[in-house]
Amino acid sequence: MYRIWFKDGSSVAQTAGGYNLFDKDELPQLADQFDFDATELLQNGETTMLDDQGETIGGVVTVDSQGAE
Repeated sequence: MYRIWFKDGSSVAQTAGGYNLFDKDELPQLADQFDFDATELLQNGETTMLDDQGETIGGVVTVDSQGAE
């Protein structure tokens, strides 16, 4: 299971009731939609999302079934 987070605290409505949690089946769609590196996430357990200036705007981390990192 994974949690997507945003620096501004935004939520993703289509994820587990808006809690920003999603499973591996949703990974390809969300990686494409939010432009994060799914391969890096799978290999390292986390990845960041950057804006056009290279600033971190969010990321995705691996969590357990209860949502804890």
